[in-house]
Amino acid sequence: MSLSSPALSNARLLGRLLLVAWHHRVRCLFVLGVQVLLLLLGVLGLGLSGVALDVVHRALRPLAPVPRWPWGIAPPSDWSTQHAVLAVAGAVCAMALLRTLLSFVYAVAVADLVQGRIVPTLRAQVYEKLQRLSFRFYDRNASGSLLNRVTSDVQYLRSFVDGVLIQAMVMGLALLVYGTYMFTVHAGLTAVCLATTPLLWLLTARFSRRVLPAHAASRAAMDQLVVSISEAMQGIQVIKGFAAESHFLGDIVEKNRAVRDGQQAIFRQVSWFTPSIDLLTQLNVASLLLYGGLLVCRDQLSVGQLIVFAGLLSQFSTHVSTMSTIMNTLQESLIGARRVFEVLDAPIDVLPPQRPRTLPHYAGHLQFDNVSFGYNQGRDALTGVQLEVKPGECVALFGAAGAGKSSLLSLVPRFYDVDKGRVLVDGIDVREHDLSVLRRHTAFVFQETFLFSKAQWPAVFGAADRARRLPSAARRGHAGRARAVLFPVELLF
Repeated sequence: MSLSSPALSNARLLGRLLLVAWHHRVRCLFVLGVQVLLLLLGVLGLGLSGVALDVVHRALRPLAPVPRWPWGIAPPSDWSTQHAVLAVAGAVCAMALLRTLLSFVYAVAVADLVQGRIVPTLRAQVYEKLQRLSFRFYDRNASGSLLNRVTSDVQYLRSFVDGVLIQAMVMGLALLVYGTYMFTVHAGLTAVCLATTPLLWLLTARFSRRVLPAHAASRAAMDQLVVSISEAMQGIQVIKGFAAESHFLGDIVEKNRAVRDGQQAIFRQVSWFTPSIDLLTQLNVASLLLYGGLLVCRDQLSVGQLIVFAGLLSQFSTHVSTMSTIMNTLQESLIGARRVFEVLDAPIDVLPPQRPRTLPHYAGHLQFDNVSFGYNQGRDALTGVQLEVKPGECVALFGAAGAGKSSLLSLVPRFYDVDKGRVLVDGIDVREHDLSVLRRHTAFVFQETFLFSKAQWPAVFGAADRARRLPSAARRGHAGRARAVLFPVELLF
C-alpha cells in the first residue's frame, strides 16, 4: 500500500519514537528506577556471596587473602566463621525477597505503561485521523491493510518503549554497573574478559543492516494477505455464487506462503546472530577461567572474587545476549512505526474552512455550477455539470453503473472536493460551510434502492414524487421544512 505522506528516515523515526516515550516519561523513569534497584541488589547479592566464600576459605587456609567486605562494613571481630556466613546468608535471602517484590512491581508498571496507556493512545490517534481523511484516501488504500496498521503495527510501535528503549537502557546500566564493579576488583582481568566487545558491536551492526529489509518485506506480505482475506469475506456470496472457492483459496494460500517465507528469512538471520553472540560471551568465560585461575594461584585474587567475577560476567553475557532480541525488536518497531506514522501524516484533502459561514437554517437549495471532478488526475468522472435543485424539488439522476451519479451526490457533503466549478448550498459554496454542520443536514438513499430497466421509466417518474418521503433524515428539523431531494437511479439495460 502506498500512502501519499513522505517517507521518514530512520533517524526521524527514532526521534518520533523517543517523543512517544517522552510523553510518558514519568512512568518510564519509574520503570527504569526499579530496574536500577534490581541491578544494585543483584550485584550486592553476588558480592556478599563472594565474601562468604572468602570467609570460609580464610578459615580453612589462614594465609588466604583477607575478605573484602562491601563498603568496608565488616562483622564484629568476635564473630565466628559460622555466624558471619549465616549473617551473609540472611542478607542474601532478604535481598532475594526484595528483588521478587520489585520484579512484580516492574512487570505491573511495564504492562500498565505499554498496554494501558501507550497502545490505547496510539490507536485512538490513528482512528481519529482515519475519521478526518477524505474518501480519496480510502480509494487508494484497502481497508484490510489499514486495519492491520491500527492493530498489529501499533503493537510493533509500542514494543519500542518496553522492548527497545527500556531494555537498552537497562542493558547499558547493567553493563556500566557490572563493568565498574569488575574494574574495581581487577582492572587487568576485566580488560581480558571484555576484549571481544568490539566484535559484538560489529555483529550487531551487520545484523541490523540485513534484517531491516526482511521485516519490511514481511509486513508488506502480511498486508496483502489481510487484504485478500478481507475482500474474500466481504464478497463470499459472489465467490460461492460463481463456484470460485478454489481460485480464491489458491490465492490466499500463495500469499500465506509468502508471509511464511518472509518470517523464515527473519528467523534464519536471528538464528545465526544469537548463537554468534553466545559464542563470543563464552570466549569471555574461557578467558576468565584461564587468567583468573592464574591470579588465584598467585594470591592476587581471592576465590570469592573469582566466583563473583564469574557471576557478574555471566550476568554481563546474559545482557549482551539480549542485544539480538533488542535489535530484532528495534527493526520490527521501526517498520511498524513507519506504517503508523504514514497514516498519522497522511494529508487531509478535505479541510474545514478557517472561518465557516453559518446559516440560521438550511432551505436545501442545491446548485452545481460548471462542476468537473475526477478520481484520478487527467480522467474526469464529471465534466461541466450544470444543475439546480430548488427547495422542495425531487430530482432523479438516471444512468448506468459508473455514469457518475454517486460521484455527483458525494460532492454535496464534501466527501470529495470538486476539481473545477462550485457546489452551492443555499447560495454558499460548500467549501465555506461548517463541514460538520453541512454533513448533519445531508442524508443519503443509496442507489441499490432504485434499480430499473428502460421499460420501467414511466413508473419511475410516477414514483419520483413518492420517493421524496424516503430520505426521512433529510426532512427532520427546522419545523419540518421540505428539502431538495436527489436520488440515483441505476439503469439495467
